[in-house]
Amino acid sequence: MDKSTDDSIKKFCAICDWAHQVWSTYNTLFDDNPRSEELQVSTGSSTLYRLNIICMEYLILQISKIHDQSGKGKNKNLSINHILENGNWDNETKKALQEVNDRLLVLYIKITPARNKIISHHDLCTFLEEKNLGEFKEGEDQIYFNNLQLFVNLIHQERFGKPFQF
Repeated sequence: MDKSTDDSIKKFCAICDWAHQVWSTYNTLFDDNPRSEELQVSTGSSTLYRLNIICMEYLILQISKIHDQSGKGKNKNLSINHILENGNWDNETKKALQEVNDRLLVLYIKITPARNKIISHHDLCTFLEEKNLGEFKEGEDQIYFNNLQLFVNLIHQERFGKPFQF
């Protein structure tokens, strides 16, 4: 395998690790915070509300970028699609990676409208109709990151002989 593919895999694993760190930070501050209810009525509640939105939008953006199209020419994206298309995987590995990707798409499909309509753009109809976009069931984010860990472990194990741990 060529060095550029190996470098791409290492960088992709780091990108996925960063998304996991963002998610873990969000959970620590908001979802898993034992003082969450107390903080929601504190004098800092409006600041925490803004921080919650900022963190969630950033998390959605990071996850979305992981799923970008591979791209062409000078406009290539380092994404799952790029890794799948350019990793020169054997059939068994490619099948395993595609199966994990299919599981990752469950959450990605749910958050895509939020990225496309309110995070990357200010879609007029979305704002005027005050639509909630990007919602998913509790625990689906945990499932997503478990599967993302599996995906990076598969590619890292195949290429470098050991898993990549977030």
